[in-house]
Amino acid sequence: QKARHLLVKYNIDLVELDEARRFDTCCLGQVKGRRASYELWLASILNTFFFVEVIWAHSYDALRDLMGSMLQIFGTPANLEMAEYVYTYLLHLLDWLWEEYKAANGLRANRERQRFFSGVLEGFYRNLDAQEKALQETQALVWKGDSRLREYYRYLNPRVQMRYGGGVAQTRVYQDGVREGGRVRIHRPVGE
Repeated sequence: QKARHLLVKYNIDLVELDEARRFDTCCLGQVKGRRASYELWLASILNTFFFVEVIWAHSYDALRDLMGSMLQIFGTPANLEMAEYVYTYLLHLLDWLWEEYKAANGLRANRERQRFFSGVLEGFYRNLDAQEKALQETQALVWKGDSRLREYYRYLNPRVQMRYGGGVAQTRVYQDGVREGGRVRIHRPVGE
C-alpha cells in the first residue's frame, strides 16, 4: 500500500507540475493467435494501476511463422520498467500458485489452470482497486491519467477498437483463485 501511495504521488506530481517527460513503448510476452482470459486481466491490471496504456497489437513471429498479437505498453521509461516487472512477476507467480494449488487439491491435469489464473488476477485486481479507493479517501490522491501519454498513445494508435470476451465460468477453482489473488503482494524490485 505504501508503494502504491508513492507511485501515485510521483505520477500525479509529474503530471501536475507538467514536467518534461519522454514516452516510449515496449512489447511483453509472445505473439499468440488467441488470448486467454487471464492475459486480459493482466493487461487490465497494468493499464489501470501502473500508469501505462496498453494495446493488443497485431504482430508476426518470424521464427515460428505465426501471425497474432502481443501486449504492447506505452509510458514513461520508469513506468514501463515497473509495468514489465509486475507483468513478469505475476506470470511467474501464477505458475507457482497453480502448482501449489494442484498439489494441495490432488489435481493431476491442468484443465482448470486458466480459470485459476483468471481468478487469481481478478482477486489481485480487486485488492489493488480497494487500495486505490483507500488512497483516494485517506490521502486524497486521485490519479486522473496523463493527457500527454494519452495523446502519444492515440497518435501511435489512431484506430483503436474495443473488444470484449465472454469471461470465465465461475467454478470452485476460479473462486479459489480469486481468494488467492486477494492475498497476492508484489515484492519490491531489486533495481532502483
